[in-house]
Amino acid sequence: SSSSSSSSTWGRVAPPPKQHVSLFDKCGRERVVLVNSISKTAKATGWRIGWIVANAARTRKIRAVHDQLVASCPTPLQFGVAAFLGLAGEAMTHDAYLKRVPEDYVAKRDLLLASLRSAGFDVGPVPRGAYYVFADYTAVPALAGLGPEDAALHMTATVGVACVPGDNFYLSAADKRNIGSKYLRFAFVRSLEVIQAAADKLADMAAAQARGTTGP
Repeated sequence: SSSSSSSSTWGRVAPPPKQHVSLFDKCGRERVVLVNSISKTAKATGWRIGWIVANAARTRKIRAVHDQLVASCPTPLQFGVAAFLGLAGEAMTHDAYLKRVPEDYVAKRDLLLASLRSAGFDVGPVPRGAYYVFADYTAVPALAGLGPEDAALHMTATVGVACVPGDNFYLSAADKRNIGSKYLRFAFVRSLEVIQAAADKLADMAAAQARGTTGP
């Protein structure tokens, strides 16, 4: 029989009425290997701690490969993940937290998108299952004529809003030049207070551009 893998890393990010449907839930562990991590659900992208659920036969083989790929996982982070997964019984239950995750992301997403648009960015389709925004900056006066790296540096050092050059996400030189060179990637994973601070700085940037200056 055929088998497949299913990543549920972004499963809790999709806002209602959208709902993540996992192959694992549909087909079970005899046919599907479930891959998940703490990264997106707990806003801990740098921790790199996750898990795999599979049947016994596949688990033995996965463990054999894993043993050759990973040297260690920091013990304090493992305790942190265990504490997060054991939230049931606390003042805010695990289920309550998981329900709140997409709601929090929607609020931060909408705030950041509106702020980017006001500063002249073209944000394209609204993200509905990730906390990244791939924004076209070619119509932003303060970034006119800048390549993606210089544009990202200007946004970070001068405006005070960190982002990543879009060409980092393309492999070939042609794609970097023809596609990635138009974009900056912003994230709304941080707290609402941090996103609001970024929105305020983008508002200052928009106001400066309206005055005909390029400063924040």
